[in-house]
Amino acid sequence: MERKQTIIRIILAIYVAFILSYQSKLGSIHYSLFFLLFSILLTIFFLKSNLNLTKRTKKFTIITSLITSILFSLGSIVYQKIYLKTNFEIFTFNNIIHLILYFIADYILSYFLFSILYSKIDTIKIHEKINNNNSKKVFFLSFIIIFICYIPYFLRCYPALMSPDSFVQINNIEKNIFINNHPFIETQFLGLIYKLGKLIFGPGNLALAFYIIIQMLIISLVFSLVVTYLYKKQVKKWIIILTLLFYALSPLHAFYSVTLWKDILFGVNFALILLAFLKINEEGFTKKNIAILILSLLILLFFRNNGIYIFIFLITFIILIYKKFKITIPLCASLLIIYFIITGPIYNKIGVIPTKSVEALSIPLQQVGRVIVLDQEIDKESQKYLNEIFNINYLKENYEQHLADNTKNSINLETFDKTKIKFFKVWFKLLIKHPLTYIESYLASTCGYWYPDVAYHAISFVNSETETYNAYEYNIKSAPKTPEFINKIIDRTADKTLPFSILIWSTGLYCYILFLMCMIYIYLHKFQNKNIICYLPLIGLYLTIMISSPVFAELRYIYGLFTCLPLIILIPFLNKKEGKKND
Repeated sequence: MERKQTIIRIILAIYVAFILSYQSKLGSIHYSLFFLLFSILLTIFFLKSNLNLTKRTKKFTIITSLITSILFSLGSIVYQKIYLKTNFEIFTFNNIIHLILYFIADYILSYFLFSILYSKIDTIKIHEKINNNNSKKVFFLSFIIIFICYIPYFLRCYPALMSPDSFVQINNIEKNIFINNHPFIETQFLGLIYKLGKLIFGPGNLALAFYIIIQMLIISLVFSLVVTYLYKKQVKKWIIILTLLFYALSPLHAFYSVTLWKDILFGVNFALILLAFLKINEEGFTKKNIAILILSLLILLFFRNNGIYIFIFLITFIILIYKKFKITIPLCASLLIIYFIITGPIYNKIGVIPTKSVEALSIPLQQVGRVIVLDQEIDKESQKYLNEIFNINYLKENYEQHLADNTKNSINLETFDKTKIKFFKVWFKLLIKHPLTYIESYLASTCGYWYPDVAYHAISFVNSETETYNAYEYNIKSAPKTPEFINKIIDRTADKTLPFSILIWSTGLYCYILFLMCMIYIYLHKFQNKNIICYLPLIGLYLTIMISSPVFAELRYIYGLFTCLPLIILIPFLNKKEGKKND
């Protein structure tokens, strides 16, 4: 029996090594060497693995392995196709065969890995007895280190990294245009600091730089609070140091700290939300904790237009998990009332132009657009309507599977706004006729949020010497000069071809980590620990992007997962009763 199991495991190891080596698309010599080495390592690993699992451990291993295998195998097929405009088909016969082979290999490897993970997870300890009476020193030291590490990026990108969205917001501020395409409250917050900078330093780069410095200070403050919280919880020193280094040295956080985007502070705010929930779970609804929670939830509501949907998603859980009905119901109801009064009567009174509805309908528009581009069957009545709202020729020439911008640009907005109900009727009718096309479109539109191996730009690097700045009469000659070798180092940190760069820039990886840590949390605590609520704002953020994302892998949309990574990983082990077995 042992000999039979040994042979089976050797065969499985060779199969997994062959499929994953082939999937990596290495050259012939590299492929042979990689396959040989990988086969040997996997064989040793499989032979030494103990698969005698308890019932509960086996159940979690199977579920996690199944989901992981689906994501990785399906993602590898979809990602290969989303850039190919000449071939839109994802589920061809050849692709399905590859999908099955990839899935089997991924499942086998995942099962062995997660069987070990779940068997050992209960032994993980993150706490140690340390003197934590220097929390103020830890906070200020962390704050200074993080802020100083961002300064070279500030000098390199002076006065700010800016995209077209950034310039639209500055233009709205300069010309007092009241519009909610970019959240009105967040734009006014930006405008308040920007105008204060103009008042102190005059118009130009210095006013923009003033806002960026304030943003850097805010980001350093929030990240330092996370480090200090872990210190107070007596988390092991090496974990605290790694957390500090993650915030201080990650080029993503450094670049984003000097980027003029609405998404930056919105993403950083998720760390504040998680800290508020953690403090409430430990200390209860004190005045201080309620104040922090209210502040963070107000930022959630008013700094991005999808914040209201995340908050609505949270309300039920806040009420049911805490069961402090006299506190939670009035708190949630008050915030909702404040939101709808401000975005309703007050916005109408001061003349704020509402968001275009097309911005939230990227995925259904992409699905209908795919049907049109593939010249699939459409009934005459639906075709007539689609001709009214789409510029069909433009759509067919410019449609992209992974980006919705060209699809939205082909729409007659005036007609579309008047006939949205009819659009959804046509959308549903085409869904019944072409379900596979809709599925392919959805996968191509969201691939980067669930498949880790996606490389996509995360920053819009605009040097301060480009002509774009002249549109606002910025004095580009005032830009600080930094040594060229420092500039090259900083620019190199944005290179996604460097080894392990995927660990910094991958949207899908961080989404996968969220899923995995939720599984680990449930395995360790079931649903008996209130800290489960810390994952819910991030799950809400993820769901809103999966419903309406116009780009298949836009990092800034889920930046909240990146700012919360240390907490996402550590929450299952905070206050865990040592030595307690789940089985």
